[in-house]
Amino acid sequence: MTKLRLHSIFRSTEGEGLELGRAQVFVRLQGCSVGCTSCDSKETWPFTSPEAELEDVISSIKDTANWETKYPIKRVSITGGDPSDPLHEASALLLIKRLKEEGFFVTLEVPGIRFVPDLFELVDFISCDYKTASAQLEVSSLPTVMKVVESFPHKYQIKSVCLNAEDFADAFSAYQKVLSQTKQAEIKWVLTPCYEPDEEFPAERFIHVLRLNEEHGGPFRVIGQQHKWVYGPQRQNV
Repeated sequence: MTKLRLHSIFRSTEGEGLELGRAQVFVRLQGCSVGCTSCDSKETWPFTSPEAELEDVISSIKDTANWETKYPIKRVSITGGDPSDPLHEASALLLIKRLKEEGFFVTLEVPGIRFVPDLFELVDFISCDYKTASAQLEVSSLPTVMKVVESFPHKYQIKSVCLNAEDFADAFSAYQKVLSQTKQAEIKWVLTPCYEPDEEFPAERFIHVLRLNEEHGGPFRVIGQQHKWVYGPQRQNV
């Protein structure tokens, strides 16, 4: 039987990106080998959680979504961890297939390190990261971003965390490269001003990112992390 490395299943409202404000069930997988220094979910890195049976996971998702009630939540976001990691790929594919069979709208959140067409083709929406300089990765996510934009023009967003002017310059350069390689008039790219778990709301950073975007013609949607404003930056599964 299919088993998944599962961190948690919870109901919440999307707090960032183009889907901001949509009620969803989040399925957070356990395990990520990317290692971004700016990650706010480092507890999901180890591949150590007990494995859960696929049908038990589906049942839990439906319960969390109030599936049998008059007003069920019909959207599921699969996140992590890294659902595109080779250790997750096969089980994530089966999970997505079962969710689609049940009638859910499925979003897949990935860090942009691997292009996995089997997963991407099956979901309804792809949220793909472009990792900026502050993530301190040796591998660039630009090749995956380019493939996602070109292959799935009607169902993607690119997201980048922006800590400072260096991050903005990195993201802007990447945006220009992607734009030059596509026929799309613009790229659906979100900048998220960094909001660290141990700090108060970073108003000055947020204003700085807004101003930089304005000065460069406004190529990005600058969208903060609403859930951190509402619940605080340290609270998990919200």
